[in-house]
Amino acid sequence: DDISIASVAVDAGGIGDDEASQHRVRGGYDRLVRWLAARLIHHQVAVHYGCFVRRIDWGSDRVQLDYGSGSASAACAIITLPIGVLQSGEVEFRPALGDHRAAMSRLAMGQVVKLVLCLREPLWRDLAFVHGDGTAFPTFWIRSADGAQQITAWAGGPHARALSGFAADQLAERAIDELAGLTGVPASRLAEAVRHHHFHDHHADPYARGAYSYTRVHGGGAAAVLARPLGERLFFAGEATDADYEGSVAGALASGVRAAHQVLRQLGRSGA
Repeated sequence: DDISIASVAVDAGGIGDDEASQHRVRGGYDRLVRWLAARLIHHQVAVHYGCFVRRIDWGSDRVQLDYGSGSASAACAIITLPIGVLQSGEVEFRPALGDHRAAMSRLAMGQVVKLVLCLREPLWRDLAFVHGDGTAFPTFWIRSADGAQQITAWAGGPHARALSGFAADQLAERAIDELAGLTGVPASRLAEAVRHHHFHDHHADPYARGAYSYTRVHGGGAAAVLARPLGERLFFAGEATDADYEGSVAGALASGVRAAHQVLRQLGRSGA
């Protein structure tokens, strides 16, 4: 009831109806992260791990970032925190963000609990999607590759909130029982075929506070506001700041390229 239909229409127009145009990274998205990390190492960029920024002061000629064990300063800063984290107030901005803060309030985070069951061997040959009515996981999708099969159990919105806080084994048992009932495969057979499982509760993740952003009713234009530099020192990136591919990896990557070029222009440099 809170999502903007106009924004959904824009997203649908940008992605298109052709399933073949939507790509996934073979081997998982961590390969993309490793590739980006390798570029940083190649260019001798210092990466500081375990530094949880609590305050960002952009009121002077340099941006000051304060974290538990120290601080850092720079001429400009690109802020890539998820909207859920920015809205939580756990990171303090001095001075306040003004119009950017107002734009953030016009966005929200969608909640997802996602469980993946990895099977030793395929149990289905021609089954791709299974939808349940009244099940804790409303949607299952099945993908096969290299003689193995992977089942994703997906719950969003109210279903995700209902499952938040459950342990991985509890979610796996629930998913196995529900998928078995929907497909007619004995639950014991499906359970025996599971090699391992893993899950992520995006709502419970303090560094995400949600799975993806969406535009709220009357929230049109919020992404465009966030894409504008603030005080020639703060630049925002992340899927919530990309109006064309909001809520997607494509939007996150595109926004990062956009923010990088904004910084280069601000510093009087040209980007490759």
